[in-house]
Amino acid sequence: MPDFASEVLALRRILGQRKTYRETIFRIIAMEKISPSSVKELKRNVFAVLRRYFSLSFEVDSLFPNYAKDSDERYLALVTLYQLRHRKDIEKEQVKSCYYSTYFSMRLAGDCDASYAKLEQASSKPFAIPESLKKKPYTYNSIVLEMPDFLLRDLVFAYGPQKTKEIALSLREMPSATLVRNRFLADKEGIPGAKEILTDKDTLYLLGKETEGREKEAIRKGTFHPLELLKGLAASVLPDFFVEMDCLLLNQRLPFFACYLASLYKDLPGLRIAPVFSKEESYRAAIDTICTLKAKEKIHPLLCEKDLVKTYFPYDSMDVVVQQGTDIGIGKIGMRPDILPDLKEKDMVDSCHRQTQELLAASDFVKKDGYLLFINSGLTMIETRDVKESFLSLRKNFAFVSDSRLLPGQYRTEGGYYCLFRRER
Repeated sequence: MPDFASEVLALRRILGQRKTYRETIFRIIAMEKISPSSVKELKRNVFAVLRRYFSLSFEVDSLFPNYAKDSDERYLALVTLYQLRHRKDIEKEQVKSCYYSTYFSMRLAGDCDASYAKLEQASSKPFAIPESLKKKPYTYNSIVLEMPDFLLRDLVFAYGPQKTKEIALSLREMPSATLVRNRFLADKEGIPGAKEILTDKDTLYLLGKETEGREKEAIRKGTFHPLELLKGLAASVLPDFFVEMDCLLLNQRLPFFACYLASLYKDLPGLRIAPVFSKEESYRAAIDTICTLKAKEKIHPLLCEKDLVKTYFPYDSMDVVVQQGTDIGIGKIGMRPDILPDLKEKDMVDSCHRQTQELLAASDFVKKDGYLLFINSGLTMIETRDVKESFLSLRKNFAFVSDSRLLPGQYRTEGGYYCLFRRER
C-alpha cells in the first residue's frame, strides 16, 4: 500500500461519475498494475468509505469547508480519515506516508502538513455529532444510519421508525445467498446445514456458516443453483399451468430465474421460456449455464435491446410475462455500497416513471387471461406501491392479484418487491 491514489481514482469514478463499485474496481485493476494484496486493500478501503460515507463526509466537510464536493483533495481526506479512525491494524505512520505520497504524486492543492494534522487530530477523538443536529432528527439519523435523509423519511413513512432502523442496519450487512434444487438433475437432495425456506411451490436453501462450503460441490454438479430469495417467493404466486406455458422474461441479467421456472414447470409438454438479455456477456454466460443445468430444451434465450423485443414476439401471445424493474437497487445495498452516497430524491421519481413505462411496454405481450409479474429491489413506496398504482391507472384491462415485500432483515438476504397482475377479458 504505497499510496491512496487508486482509492482516490475509484472514489472519483463512483462519486463524481456515478459508476458502480464493481465496474470501477474492475477497470482500475485492468488499467493499473496492482499486486493481489493491493487489490484486496483497494476493495476493502473503497467499500468501507462508501459504507461509512455519510459520517465520514460530514466530518471531512466540517474540517475542510473549502474542498469542492468532487475534488481529489476531498476524496483523499475521506480515505485517510477512514484509515486513521477505523483501521486499527495499520500504523499511523504508514497512513501518513501514504497520504503524503498521494498528495504530492497527484499534485493536490493546499497545505499537505496542515491538512494531515487536521485529520490526525480529528481521529484522535471519538466521532461526535453536534447537539444542534438532534433538533433535526432526519439529518441526525441519516449520519447515524448512513443513508440520505429523504430516503430515511420515505422508509419511516412506509414502515415506522423502529422497522426503518432494523432495515437500515440490515442493509449494512452482507446478504446471505440462497440456492434452489435443479429438478432436471436432483429430486430430493438438500443442502446439509442450510436453513430451509418453504414457498407454495418449492423449498429454497439459505446458506450460512453452518453449510461449511458444502454448497460449492452441489453448484459444480448442477444439482443446485443460486436464486435470489425474492424471485423464489415471486415465482410461488404464479398460477399452476397444466398443458402449456409461453413465458417471456424481460430485462434479465442472470439466467437463474429462467432455469428455476423451467425446473418448476418441467413436466409441461408445451413449456417455452424466453429470457431476454441486452448485454452480450450476460447472454453468452446464460447459454453456458442453461446447458450446464440441462434446461436448454425449455429455455430459448434472446440477445436484443428492449425496444426490439416486439420484432421477435407478437403482442398478446404470452401466458406469463416477467418484468425485472430497472430500479435504484435499495434492497441490494449490502452488495452495492455505491448506491446511497450520490443518491438524489429526483432519482426516486425518475425510477418510478421508468418502471411504469417498462410495465406498460411489457403488458403488450400478455394474452387475455395471462399474467404479468413485476419484480424489483425497491423498498420505498415510490418504487413499489406508486409504480403499481400508476400502471393500473393506465392499463384498465389489467387487475391486481397480489403483491408482497421482502425486507432485508427477514432472512438476512437482499430485499425487494413483487406484484402480480392479470389481464382480464
